[in-house]
Amino acid sequence: MKYTFTMLIPSLVLIGLIMIVPSVLTIYYAFTSWNGFTKPTFIGLQNYREIFSDSLFWKVVWNNIKWTLFFLTVPMILAFIAASELNNVPQKAKGVFKTIFLIPYVLPSLAVARLWQIVFFHPLHGVITKVFNHDFLGSTSTTLWAIAMIDNWHWWGFLANVFSAAIDQIDKTYYEIARLEGANRWQVFKCVTFPMIFPTFIFMEIMTVVWSFLVFDYIFIITQGGPGRASEVLATLTYKTAFFYLRFGKGSAIATTMIMFASVPIATYLWLISRRGGRV
Repeated sequence: MKYTFTMLIPSLVLIGLIMIVPSVLTIYYAFTSWNGFTKPTFIGLQNYREIFSDSLFWKVVWNNIKWTLFFLTVPMILAFIAASELNNVPQKAKGVFKTIFLIPYVLPSLAVARLWQIVFFHPLHGVITKVFNHDFLGSTSTTLWAIAMIDNWHWWGFLANVFSAAIDQIDKTYYEIARLEGANRWQVFKCVTFPMIFPTFIFMEIMTVVWSFLVFDYIFIITQGGPGRASEVLATLTYKTAFFYLRFGKGSAIATTMIMFASVPIATYLWLISRRGGRV
C-alpha cells in the first residue's frame, strides 16, 4: 500500500500544479483589482457587484443559455436517429459508420472552424452564404446559431457513438420479444431502446449543459464574440476581460461565476445518483 501511494505522488503533484493551484488563485484574484503587473489590491465583492449590475454580463449569460438549449436538442435528436439506425445494420458496416461519425470530433477545432468559416460562411463566396443570400456570421440575429451549427457538425457524431455503444449493451431478447408482440420500430425505440439507455442519455445531457457553459474555442476562433457581442459567451468574455482589457480580477470573478453555473447540473446529477442508490 505504501509503495502504491508513493507511485501516485508525481501524478498528485501534477494535478495540484495544473488544476488545484490555478483554481484557488482564480478564486482569490476574483476579490482583487489586478492588471497582471502590479500587486493585486483586495477589493472584496466589488468585481461581483460590477458584473451582476452589468447588462452585458446578463446578455452573455442568455447567449450561453441559448447555446445550451440548442445542444440539448438538435445534436441529441440527430444522435438518437443515427444510433437507432446503426442498430439495424450489419456489425462490419456499423464499425465503418461509427468511424465516419467520429472523424469530425477528432479533427482539430481550429481547422474545422476555419474550414466552415471560409468555405461555407464567407461573406462573399461562402457556399451557404450564396445559397441563402445572407451573411450568417455577420448578422447579429444569426451568428450564434451559425457557430452552433458548425460546432454541432463535430459533436453529434460523438454522441451517436456514445448512444450506439449504450444500445449495444441491451439484451437482444428484449427486441425479440417486442417484435413477437408486433411492435413497430418507433414502439421498439420508445418502449425498449430509450428506457434502457436513459441513464446514458441523462449523463450526456448533464455533461452537455456543463460543456455549453464552458464553450470557448469555436466562438473565439470564428467571431471572437462579435458582431456586436451577439455571439459573446462567458468564456470569451472572461478571456477578453482578463487579457484584452487587463482586468484580471474582474475576469477571475466572471470565471468563478461561470464555474458555479456549470457546477449546478453536476450537483444535480450527483444528488439524483445518491437518491437512487447509485443509479440514475
